[in-house]
Amino acid sequence: MKIYKIGLVSMIALLIVAGMGVLPNAYAAAATAPVVGTENTFALLSGATFTVAGTGTTITGDAGSSPTGTCTGFPSPCSGTILGNTVTGTIYLDTGTGVAATAQSYFAAAYTAATAQLPGTVVGTAELNTFAGGCGSGCFTPGVYSSGSTLDLATGTTMTLQCASSSSVFIFIAGTSLTANVGSTVTVTGGCGSNVFWVVGASATLNGPTFVGNVLADTASITVGTSVTVTGRLWSHIGTITLAGADTITTGPANATGCNSKSNNDGNNQCCNSRSNNGAIVVANNGGNNGGNNGGNNGGNNQCCNSQSNNGAIVAANNGGNNQCGTTFSCPAAPAAHADTVTLSTPPRGSTLILNIQHGVQNDEDSAVGGGYWALDYYTVHLQVWQTGTNSFYAMKTYNGIFQTPQGADSPQTPSSMEQQSAYGSFQGGYVATFTATSFNPLNYPTKGDIGTFNYGGTTADVLKGTSGTGDTSPFSFLSAYFPGSASFTQPTWGWVYSLDQQFQSSTSVNTWCNFSTGNFGNIIATASTQTVPESSGGQ
Repeated sequence: MKIYKIGLVSMIALLIVAGMGVLPNAYAAAATAPVVGTENTFALLSGATFTVAGTGTTITGDAGSSPTGTCTGFPSPCSGTILGNTVTGTIYLDTGTGVAATAQSYFAAAYTAATAQLPGTVVGTAELNTFAGGCGSGCFTPGVYSSGSTLDLATGTTMTLQCASSSSVFIFIAGTSLTANVGSTVTVTGGCGSNVFWVVGASATLNGPTFVGNVLADTASITVGTSVTVTGRLWSHIGTITLAGADTITTGPANATGCNSKSNNDGNNQCCNSRSNNGAIVVANNGGNNGGNNGGNNGGNNQCCNSQSNNGAIVAANNGGNNQCGTTFSCPAAPAAHADTVTLSTPPRGSTLILNIQHGVQNDEDSAVGGGYWALDYYTVHLQVWQTGTNSFYAMKTYNGIFQTPQGADSPQTPSSMEQQSAYGSFQGGYVATFTATSFNPLNYPTKGDIGTFNYGGTTADVLKGTSGTGDTSPFSFLSAYFPGSASFTQPTWGWVYSLDQQFQSSTSVNTWCNFSTGNFGNIIATASTQTVPESSGGQ
């Protein structure tokens, strides 16, 4: 499902070589905390198994494994339980859909939101304890810091993160690995510890004794040594999480992007989130069974349904089915005379969910109004298909990702208005469709979980000339892959909301474009400023 398969090492190198402005140490690029959704309740979340070898480990928060659905050394349902190890929250082991699987679905979006802020201040290969991060050697002020290779904290040393306020954000991005060696300490002053993120292209090793922050490891494992205290969260998208023993992992206070602050919570095993414009997520009045509800008639199990608006609001929305979730996208750019929302509804009760997959897409050329292209997209797709009758089917497909538009490209709504500088931002959206098919016949792909990433081969050059190139393809069609002989495909409702990243917004820019089945509203126009971003060569 990942949309960042370009690889973190090459991505960092690309951004540096392409000339993205790298700020001096004393002025680190401002950081925006990635939204992590229900993932935020998990102190441990593994894409494989999570294991503890010794005794005396306490996990404060939830722990989960998806899609492997295995764990060792912790209490039941884990195997090989070792006395003295505790998990204060719930252990979720998902091999298909479920709470851990839903939390994993947030990983790609959070990872992408973080890496979209590359390169920030480039640390290079310097030890973190010696690098001058704005407040002296080994001391860092809020911002984005990156290395194309490793981030390393030397044995017996201290790294200090100096918050400007409790909402300050730190993002450290390692192209390959993160290592906090034996006797090393990460400390935070100013109360913003929950907004510290360590984004790792491969593996992370924490030997402590004290570490602060949320670790997002992409392709490899997270390893924690003996008697290490981690105030934060350990999330591995693919690899294992291994603890030696006598460790303490605690999610700490609720951060600005999670749902760890709970009031009146009578439900079990999952929260649904209401996130305000400043990014805060609070859970309230959760009375659902395994699928919390913030005031939204939720009668379903094992999943919460969210309405997502462009300003960041997420509220629970009328979930009446099992493992089904309807979504509403709102457009603040829409005039009052037009519908400003598009709702993707789930099928009627009695429909059977037969396909539930995720996959990534990179280098996809995005069409503008009036023809041509205006941006390259990198995104995650979540596709669900229900059988509603004999040879009849209902699909809901949602998208979450980032766009990158080069200087000189047409704007999406008005081709005559050109992008005055290269810029990027985020988008979300999707569609529902009905279709008929003679059979459901999955040949080369699984029917649930992550099926991989597809490179559509688009390039910046193609975007600028307004036409697709010879390398621009559509390598995956779910109809061809799962429903041979499909026909009468009808797509009555769709909507995508694009938002220019905050650092490119100004008094002259146009920041939001909505491409809805009810009409197109707003635009994306990045006006000239001192901020620059690279133009992707595509096809990486």
